[in-house]
Amino acid sequence: MPPVNVAIDWQTFAGRYRRQLSSVISATGNVHRTAVATLAAAVSVDDGEHEPWDFCGVYGWSNTEDHYLTWDLMISLLPSVSNKWICGGDFNQTMYHFEKRDGNMKSDYKLVKFRETIETCGLLDLGFVGEPFTWTNNQRGEDNIMERLDRIFGSEGWIAAFPGFEVSHLLRKSSDHCPILLARWWFD
Repeated sequence: MPPVNVAIDWQTFAGRYRRQLSSVISATGNVHRTAVATLAAAVSVDDGEHEPWDFCGVYGWSNTEDHYLTWDLMISLLPSVSNKWICGGDFNQTMYHFEKRDGNMKSDYKLVKFRETIETCGLLDLGFVGEPFTWTNNQRGEDNIMERLDRIFGSEGWIAAFPGFEVSHLLRKSSDHCPILLARWWFD
């Protein structure tokens, strides 16, 4: 079977901002939409060889005071996902201070709450190759701020079922975010 491609188009509840997440998931099999929320979409992927696994795409609330809504949304998805799942997108939040260069420092409370949410969801950061920051404010010189807001997490079950994966931060072209690619290298 040919690869299945999924592209998710994001728009916030207020309609004031528009984001395009050009995530492409490749799998041989069927993709079923299982849940769509204001800023998240979840699909189940069945390739016919492995147990089905789940992907959740997230566009986190950008207003600082609303970040908890993203975390609550992720936790609310837990009953509908299997033990093999990945979650990726623009979380609009860093996990650690070193993931931000310049600008106001992030609150320790929010960093801890985001990490606690990831732990509650049974997810691990899949790491990356490429530039360390996925977002920039596109300012020049000392006004430039960069952060790692975009990432992909995976459960231990997904990591064990799909070894040989790599997350790449690709080159930024016209967006303030760089695209992220999740690729798996088959060794059959």
